[in-house]
Amino acid sequence: MPKRRTRHEDTKDDDLICGASALGEHPPKRCEDVWFDDGNVVLQAEDIQFKVHKSVLAKHSSVFADLFDMPHANDEPKVDGCPIVELHDSAEDIKHMSLRLYGLDSWKTRDRTARGDLPMALVRAIIRMGRKYDIEHIRDEGLELLKKAFPTELSGWENITQSPHKFECQTRICRCVFELALEAIKLAHESDIKTILPACYLVICCYRDGKHTHMIPAEVRALCAFGGEEILDGRNSTVYSWLADLGETEKCTNSPRCLRLGREFMKDVWQYPSLLTTFWDWRYIALLYGHRMDDLCVPCLRGAERSHQEKRREVWGKLPGYFGLPGWGELKDFEN
Repeated sequence: MPKRRTRHEDTKDDDLICGASALGEHPPKRCEDVWFDDGNVVLQAEDIQFKVHKSVLAKHSSVFADLFDMPHANDEPKVDGCPIVELHDSAEDIKHMSLRLYGLDSWKTRDRTARGDLPMALVRAIIRMGRKYDIEHIRDEGLELLKKAFPTELSGWENITQSPHKFECQTRICRCVFELALEAIKLAHESDIKTILPACYLVICCYRDGKHTHMIPAEVRALCAFGGEEILDGRNSTVYSWLADLGETEKCTNSPRCLRLGREFMKDVWQYPSLLTTFWDWRYIALLYGHRMDDLCVPCLRGAERSHQEKRREVWGKLPGYFGLPGWGELKDFEN
């Protein structure tokens, strides 16, 4: 028999009440989505009841396993002959947890990213309940979804932005991503999740505007104000440093033309200093400025591409530090 894990410190005895106050003045309602006729225990959260199986809960959770091992009085209130366990959690969280344990939800069948379709209520629930009731696999599934939306790898960031036109400001998507990042930051601090914070802060920096500044907590606003300036500096002085090299290298075969094109590039890049462009892949640069790229000499073109790709990875590597966080390799989740 596998060794039983100790109850998570977030779970207090007061969070689990067997029968004592489960039947109050207002009769509770059953959750039809989580009500098994052959269940043998009823969970109650707020005024909603869920009829489930002790064996299923005990299999996944050491907290519930310990609870069901405890002796209970015969005169405790029951529903359909089943004991009632009152939980001090939201009914929504218990519903998401139960559906996940029984494999009755379909959230994993969809590709969910930071485009506004991340099921945040579900993610929040399974992370909270996973930590509280020692159900590691649903906790980790929630974290996996968060990391898809707020990645640690530059390639992951590319996947969710896709193209320089995907997340233009003043769009509905922009607002969704912004609000999603704010929710994720709050959840990260509540649940000891550090790895998603750099990308969350980056989203806030990229999509904040005067209309929504009031939605940002003061501490996050200060971090993003400083971090945004650092990213912008990295963009200008590092990622796009190749602009100053066009027409200036010994290998250039048409210096006058490449110098002229370099000045034109600079005008465009500095005129629209969007932080999103900091991490654009070279193919997006080529897509936007293909008409000019075609006129660069081959040595300048290859040198620019090589520099751009290398430098954007360099700046991404420094991203956590821009927000006062340890390096990528030192960021850990669920340490406490």
